[in-house]
Amino acid sequence: MRWIPLTLIAAAVAGTAASVVPTGLAAMDPEPAMAVPAHYPEPVTGGCGERIWTPQDAARLGRGGDALDTAELWQLALTNRDPMVAGNAVRSLGRRGEIGGARLGALLRDSRLRVRQEAVFALGRSRDPAVVDQLAQLLATGEPHLRLLAIGALGELGGDRAHALVAAQLAAPGATATEVAFARQALQSIATAGGAAARSRHGG
Repeated sequence: MRWIPLTLIAAAVAGTAASVVPTGLAAMDPEPAMAVPAHYPEPVTGGCGERIWTPQDAARLGRGGDALDTAELWQLALTNRDPMVAGNAVRSLGRRGEIGGARLGALLRDSRLRVRQEAVFALGRSRDPAVVDQLAQLLATGEPHLRLLAIGALGELGGDRAHALVAAQLAAPGATATEVAFARQALQSIATAGGAAARSRHGG
């Protein structure tokens, strides 16, 4: 699954996992390609009429969510008490390119680590230069483990501003070995994407 286990995050923040450096967000998300179900089973509801999500339901939600409209996914992401369900709703929103706006701040401030992680992953995969501001704020004020994800997300986004932010992290006096390793990988991702774009423009 996409989210990073707490043990690995703790090791990374402590500087003991510097050798375990992902090559971009794709390496942090080793989720295999899986078929999206054509439809979801009829929901099971509790006594108050609220849907009861099984772990299997939540997993299918993260892989697709096609049976739900965007408003329903946002409702799950912001209000569902199960972090797996809420996190997978964020994942589906990110896959649809629907992460952004004022509600994004609520996801990044959510009390559940799973939801915050999924929000940062979705920012990186949005390919929207406008989200660089949110990632820059995470670099400045975010939790150590979210800072690592923000660096990786900037590597996915690319562009001059993302490059400058990552380069600044690389040169920061207080940067940990893990942050430096993430920043180097992000700069490599930006350079690789930039080279591919240049070759495409010149027909190469």
